[in-house]
Amino acid sequence: MPSLEALDLSSNVIGVVKRESLQGLPALLTLKIRHNELSRIGEGAFTETPKLRHLDVSANRLQSLEQETFRTLQELRSLNLAENQLEDINGLLQHQIELQWLNISTNRVSWFDYAFVPPSVRYLDVSNNFIVALENYYKLAENYALRYIDASSNRITSLDPMSLLPSMEDVYLEGNEISTIADNTFVGKQLLTRVHLERNNLTSLDMTALMTSPLKGKSIHYIRVVFSLFCIFFPATPMFYFASNPFVCNCHLRWFSQINADGELLRASLASNPSSFTNHFPYVVDMDRVTCSVLHNETTVVVERPISQVAREEFLCSYEKHCLPGCMCCDFFACDCQIRCPRDGCRCFRDAEWSTNIVQCSDGGHVGVMPDGVPMDASELYLDRNNFTALQPKMLVGRARLKKLSITHSSVAAIPNQTFAGTYT
Repeated sequence: MPSLEALDLSSNVIGVVKRESLQGLPALLTLKIRHNELSRIGEGAFTETPKLRHLDVSANRLQSLEQETFRTLQELRSLNLAENQLEDINGLLQHQIELQWLNISTNRVSWFDYAFVPPSVRYLDVSNNFIVALENYYKLAENYALRYIDASSNRITSLDPMSLLPSMEDVYLEGNEISTIADNTFVGKQLLTRVHLERNNLTSLDMTALMTSPLKGKSIHYIRVVFSLFCIFFPATPMFYFASNPFVCNCHLRWFSQINADGELLRASLASNPSSFTNHFPYVVDMDRVTCSVLHNETTVVVERPISQVAREEFLCSYEKHCLPGCMCCDFFACDCQIRCPRDGCRCFRDAEWSTNIVQCSDGGHVGVMPDGVPMDASELYLDRNNFTALQPKMLVGRARLKKLSITHSSVAAIPNQTFAGTYT
C-alpha cells in the first residue's frame, strides 16, 4: 500500500511493533496505535516510514524506549506517549527537529530537563508524572519555541528563574507540592499570559517572587478602563491562579491581598507612557477563592477565611523581640528601644509596619499583677482569665498607644484611682 497516508490501529491487542510491521508504507503520515497492549517497539520499527508526521502510541504498556527508537522520524510533528509506564525520556528525541506537539502525561517520569525536549516543541504535556523539578541544567533560554507547558499533578516543590523558559505563554502547575517561589522567577518572561498554581503548598509569597515583565510584541493586549469622563488603555498583565493553597495571613502576605487593586493603580498611572514599564505584578483571577489561616486576636485561635475578607490589621506575625531602627543597646536586656514580648504566659503579634502590636497574656496564670515587660507601644493587651483581685494604680503608665484592653473573667473586685493613668497622650 505505497499510497497509504493514515493508518489507525487503535483499540486492538497489538503487543509489539517490529520493522516488518510497517513495511510497504513509505507515504504514511499518520499512525495511531493507541489503546493496545504495546509493550515494545523493536529496533528500526519506523525505518520504512520516514515521512511519518503524527504518531500516537498512548494508552499502552510501554515501560522503556531505546534512544534510537525514533531516529528515522525526523519529520515528526506530533508524538503522543501518554498513559504508558515510561520512566525516562532522556535522549529519546534527539533527532526530532520539527516536533511541535509532545504529550508524555500519565507516565512514571521523575527526572525532567528542558534539554530532553527539542527546541521546536510548542506544546508540552508532562502532567501526572513523578517530576520533582523543572530542571534546566544548561540554562537554556533562547531559540526555544515552547509556548504551552502542562506540568500539573507532579511532585514539583519549588520554582526559580530557570524553571520557565522566556518563550512560554501558558503554564499549568496546579496540583504539585510547590512551597517556594524564588525571586524574579517570572521576570523576563514577556510572553507569559497565564500561570496556574492552584492546589500547591504555598503558605506565603514575597513581592519579588511574583514580579513579572510587561508583555511585548504580538502578545500585548490592551484593556480599556472606562471612567466617568474618559478611557485609559494600558498593556495587560499575566493572569495567575492561586486557589486551594494553605496561605497564612501573616504580616508578610498583606501586600498579596491588595495585589489586584495596587496593580490596576500602577498600570493606570503608567498608561500614558508604556515604555516606562519595567517590572510589575500579575492579576490574580481567582482572588475571591483564595483563602488563608488567620489568627484571632483575642483567642489566638487560627481560622480559615477568604483572603479578600481579611482586614489589613489582621495580617500579623508573632515575635519575641524587635530592635527599633538606630537602636544601639539591643544586645543588652535593659534597652528602651528594644521591644520584647513578656516571657511568662504571653504571646505577641505585630503587623508589617508595627502600627499594630498585640500582647496576648490570657490564661497565663498571672496572679495579682500584670506580667512584667509589656511593651510600651502595645496597641492591644489581653489579660483575660487570670487572677487579678484588684488592679494596680498606674499599671499601664507610658502605654499611650494602647487602644484595646481586655481583662475579662479575672476575678477583678476593685479598680483603684489612676489605674489607667498614662494610657493617653
